[in-house]
Amino acid sequence: MNLYIFDFHLITFLVVYIFLLLLTFIIAKLRKDREHYFLYYMFIIFYYQLLFKVTMLPIMIFKPGELEQFRIATGGNINVLQTIPLKTITENLSSRTGLIQLVGNLVLLMPLVFILKYLTKKSHSDKIILLVTICVSIGIECIQYINVKITHFPSHAVDIDDLILNVFGSILALVLLKILNKMAPELIMWIRYSMIVKENN
Repeated sequence: MNLYIFDFHLITFLVVYIFLLLLTFIIAKLRKDREHYFLYYMFIIFYYQLLFKVTMLPIMIFKPGELEQFRIATGGNINVLQTIPLKTITENLSSRTGLIQLVGNLVLLMPLVFILKYLTKKSHSDKIILLVTICVSIGIECIQYINVKITHFPSHAVDIDDLILNVFGSILALVLLKILNKMAPELIMWIRYSMIVKENN
């Protein structure tokens, strides 16, 4: 099967990461009303780029004439919607690859919870953070579905279990952050004030 494949391999990922980092610092330099923190930008850009890589790539597009052959071979019946709760989770428990996928979906939005809780100028409530992560998870699934419809290639499945794991992982992250905040508040404060963007007076 001949396809055009757009993906971030290691070199491509690093080149794009460095470019975005440099671009961000140039913009930060032009904005003289703020202090900017190196670790903050490194973490934010890396996470968002990795999130894009994991959830949206690879994008596969059929070369001319290949789409029709693919439809003939598959009978034109490709189902990428999985709407039965816990079906994929149950199936993936029996294989190592499946377990890795489950863990990946569980931790996918945990860094976003940390960002919204501690790395923004205003710390958001748990309810707002949970609402944002639900919206982000639904948005990811919708974009994956649109991608499949446009390219006609089932590169990603739209799975209700992904949403369940993303939300459960976000709740788990909130619980862990509460525990960490009680056990080591100095660590949380150090991370926050080492990475956060601060306004100049």
